[in-house]
Amino acid sequence: IRIFRNRKRSGATAALSKLLSLSRGKYISLCDADDLMLPMNLRRLSSVLDEDRHVGIVFGDSLFLRLGANRRLNEILVARSEHLENAWDIVQPPIRGGGSMLRRSSLVAAGGFNTNHVFLGHADVYFRITELSEPRYLQGEVHYVYRKRMKSTSRSKTFDTHVRREADW
Repeated sequence: IRIFRNRKRSGATAALSKLLSLSRGKYISLCDADDLMLPMNLRRLSSVLDEDRHVGIVFGDSLFLRLGANRRLNEILVARSEHLENAWDIVQPPIRGGGSMLRRSSLVAAGGFNTNHVFLGHADVYFRITELSEPRYLQGEVHYVYRKRMKSTSRSKTFDTHVRREADW
């Protein structure tokens, strides 16, 4: 396991492109600085990729922790990706970066992270990977926790609507 940290902010897509150029292993898994990977995440996801060479990306469900004033927990949502086969939402794709693991060769074959489409970020590359290889959704398995603060950039109406639509109450 190698961990990379940027000295200066360059934007998410540029940082991901740099990560790909520095990586040497078979698999890549992303984790933002304020989020958490749950124990056994890497072992479980890599075992799926080891067992089936046709799978290019594997992911499970995610928890979203909403932190309010004084970093107190406001709510917990479980976001699922059950609509993966039905539609592809480019704003909030069914495959999330956090908690997923990508086969490096699939990522390279898909052209890597596209720095020309900063808005699309992860969604663009995940869509391209699923055109070349199989995605594997581990339904009901939570591997990642997003911690969202009150002033987080992802606290948009679109994001909140999407997560609530998928939330498991």
